[in-house]
Amino acid sequence: MSLLSSVNEASTNSPYSAYPPLPAGLASGLLWSSNTAGTNYSSANITVPGVVASSVISAAIQSSTYADTNNAWLMSATPTTNTITFNCYTPPATPSSFVIAWAVAKF
Repeated sequence: MSLLSSVNEASTNSPYSAYPPLPAGLASGLLWSSNTAGTNYSSANITVPGVVASSVISAAIQSSTYADTNNAWLMSATPTTNTITFNCYTPPATPSSFVIAWAVAKF
């Protein structure tokens, strides 16, 4: 698993600079399960300390292969304690080039 974390820092002129930035990053090369326990989709997890079930997650994909762009679309990003689970319609054929940009929008 490759997890590249990056955080957007608030401008020093922003009224929000007194608040710490929320976690965000890129995830690729994830290990995808196939048809998770009675469902018709695949799942992969990343660990994000501080995330709880009520957190709001924003996520989008960027894939370099046509097949993954059409077949492995991201259905949801579900938070639980210290984990975000991404659910896709099918597992990506090329996990290393299936990049998920994610951000915690609210704890």
